[in-house]
Amino acid sequence: MTDGVALDSFPRRFIYKLATNVLGVFLTFFQASLVSRAFGPRTYGDYNLLINFFGQFVAFVEMRSSTFLYTSISRNRTGTRVVAVYFYVALAIAVVVVLFPLFAIAVGARNAIWPDQNALTIIAVSIVSVVVWYTDLLSKICDAVGATLSLERARMVSRILLFIAVAVAMRWTLLNFQSYLTLQLISNALLVLVLGIALARTGVFARQTFHPTKLEMRSTLGDMVSYSHPLFVYTLVAFAGNYADRWLLQRFHGSIEQGLFSLALNIGVAFNVLINALHPLVMREFSVAFEQQDMQRARNVFTKLILASYTLSAFFLCYAAVNADAFIGIVGGESFQDAAGVFAIMAFLPILHNYSMLSGSALYAAHKTKLIRNIGLVTMPLGVAATFLLIGPNDYGALSLGAMGLAVKVVALEFIGNNIVLYFNCRMLGLNFGKHVLHQVSVIALLAAAAYVSRQSAHLILGATTTNWLSVMLLGGLIYVGISGFMFYFSPSLTGVDKREALAFLKQALSKSQTSASPEPTISRGLE
Repeated sequence: MTDGVALDSFPRRFIYKLATNVLGVFLTFFQASLVSRAFGPRTYGDYNLLINFFGQFVAFVEMRSSTFLYTSISRNRTGTRVVAVYFYVALAIAVVVVLFPLFAIAVGARNAIWPDQNALTIIAVSIVSVVVWYTDLLSKICDAVGATLSLERARMVSRILLFIAVAVAMRWTLLNFQSYLTLQLISNALLVLVLGIALARTGVFARQTFHPTKLEMRSTLGDMVSYSHPLFVYTLVAFAGNYADRWLLQRFHGSIEQGLFSLALNIGVAFNVLINALHPLVMREFSVAFEQQDMQRARNVFTKLILASYTLSAFFLCYAAVNADAFIGIVGGESFQDAAGVFAIMAFLPILHNYSMLSGSALYAAHKTKLIRNIGLVTMPLGVAATFLLIGPNDYGALSLGAMGLAVKVVALEFIGNNIVLYFNCRMLGLNFGKHVLHQVSVIALLAAAAYVSRQSAHLILGATTTNWLSVMLLGGLIYVGISGFMFYFSPSLTGVDKREALAFLKQALSKSQTSASPEPTISRGLE
């Protein structure tokens, strides 16, 4: 593989990734509806308690080393040595993740770590989490080498097949905790195989790369440790903080409240299309910009793509928050109606998380991992204390708010952490911090107000006593699109781009022409 290999332009890769993720969000939405209805609040809470734990545990064990892999390949697509070394690192990570629950069960710590959970189920979830992590790892490599279109085709086929399998299992009343884990395992294992074949065709997995020399092994591991070791404390604190949130909710309020919180969180995540579409691509663009010391390109990525994605995700989720009762009714049915208030708050989390992930990718790409660690050390302990205050029992002087209290905490903490990261990015890139904070607040305030006016207008037109929530949501949606379109037309600064820039980006995205694999500042050229 050489620098001269052609790849699709950034706009084309982004639009393709966005389009497949938009379709994917509908599949995820309907799949979540089937699973939540089949499980019920209690089993759904147990499932998400374990899935969340092992997802966070994998992230802790790997200590963002996969991000080092991604940025390294993005900076130098011909440097496949890091792929060979990371092959063995990934095997070690998988072994640690699977052995941990076995050890915990053997020493009698199962109930202390995972209250009221079955041992075999815990082990099964750990295995599924490892396979899911492998799909994410190979997806990052695909994005790093520019094979985004092949990646998204494979992921879309996998999502469709999984949805069909879940629907069939639901139809024949076979959908339960165990069968759903089995379907996830098969789906992700097949995706790992397909992505491995796709990457082999790019030359990244050339035969000789699986046999690094001792010198290459020491050098690459040294660079990886240098990148990741500042994040050890950060990932440890992040894992402990997230675990404490879920454990405290389970301990004091049980699986049902866990289920209500999980459904509200999962619906919001399903809507957050752009975080999946943009994050790896933006990380790659930042990596290239910093490698070339092109700060203008980095500023363009930040001020154009990140602001636009924030506004677009806010557009969908502000409307969802105002119509939380309808969305919960669609996905969870009557048994989850108590989750409506939780979702009305949690809907704002993906908007902020979108921003913080994309903004934070600049620090990761610039290898400022010590700064990321220090930010985490400040915010995470405060978060655990806030969690206990909001959801702990009244006997301990806490408010005992259950899932609602945890929702308030995670949204507030995300806003604080997001703007700390933003402050340091603005310093690094020479941007105005105050204007970016004002943009965050004003976009959410305006769109939430537009959503509320649209809902009330729909009720007024259809009759204040109407109980047809679907008609209210659809009519309100049309009014909301009109109001929002009016705002964006007369205040294009809300989106971060103007009409000329948007048309130029779309024109380049629709073009089938390819660019050299040698990094070129396509963002600054296409969106200036």
